[in-house]
Amino acid sequence: MQFSSAQWHLLFNHFPIILSITAAGLMVLAFFIRNKGFVQTAMFVLVLAGISAIPAFQTGEGAEETVEELAGVDHQQIHVHEHQAQTGMRVTVGAGIIALIGMLWMRSKKVQPMLPVVLVAIAAFTSSYFMTMVGHSGGLIRHPEISADGGGSTPVMQNDHRDDDDD
Repeated sequence: MQFSSAQWHLLFNHFPIILSITAAGLMVLAFFIRNKGFVQTAMFVLVLAGISAIPAFQTGEGAEETVEELAGVDHQQIHVHEHQAQTGMRVTVGAGIIALIGMLWMRSKKVQPMLPVVLVAIAAFTSSYFMTMVGHSGGLIRHPEISADGGGSTPVMQNDHRDDDDD
């Protein structure tokens, strides 16, 4: 079985969203539990989010070419998603770099410094926000039911077969 560009994009695009949200959640737990292991795990997960944002973004162009000619696809929404994806990728890769630096910084210190923890927490929440917006704008391309009006403005073609009867 060979995947199309759109399938590869759908496979990769969920990772940076889920990983950045997970990292943010782990940072919240780390603040309450005050556990260095949770902090380091959150930082590692954010590094993975940054890495995974690259193939998610890189496969987007091929996915665009696959779906842009399909009926019902809004070209304007594709361009909104593309712009948000570029910003989200940059933010998430940057957050991953901040997390990597934070991991190295904490590794070199016996006492857990708060500055890298705070910076990584801010980076994780920022990445989570941007990647959630990217995921939402991408979903709007083929899922009108998630739009503000619940897809109500999207016409649905129904065939009640009245014209099929020759009697």
